[in-house]
Amino acid sequence: MLAGGLVALAVADLADVDWVDRLGADQIASTVLAEAVLLLGVYLIIEDALAKRQQREWHRAAAGQVANLDYRVTVLAQRFEAAINTLDDREAWRQFQESVWWFRLALERSQAILTSTAELAGMWQNAEQLAHLAEWFASHDPTRLSQELSEPMPQQSRRAFPVMARQLLRDTAAFQQRL
Repeated sequence: MLAGGLVALAVADLADVDWVDRLGADQIASTVLAEAVLLLGVYLIIEDALAKRQQREWHRAAAGQVANLDYRVTVLAQRFEAAINTLDDREAWRQFQESVWWFRLALERSQAILTSTAELAGMWQNAEQLAHLAEWFASHDPTRLSQELSEPMPQQSRRAFPVMARQLLRDTAAFQQRL
């Protein structure tokens, strides 16, 4: 772009264009202005490169946290399905409660990095909502929960749980794919 401008200026000078002669008379001002434009362009290019580099560094730092979150969501969803489908199985319910604890721990450990950028903060918010719902289920006695699941609100939560888990898994997979 700069070379094209210089060629156009040279052609205009050879063609004896009047404004080029005036520009030559103000050579110092023209040179300073051209250098300022060039420096601004270089600054913007360097700034963009540094921003991309910083984003890659954040993504690399977050990659381990996102992979752990992905694993914990997978385990949580599997154990939720096993526990909710067999409410009389105490071992399945205990494993679900344990996976809720591990999921919450993974969220707490990853909060600082997953709330550092807007893209990651959305993922963290979805994970936080899933954790609240999982904790609500885990806090109930499974025998009482079977009675509560006949009510509309717990039924909606029961249907929402796997949907939220799948969405979070899609988010983590999309993030890992971009790395």
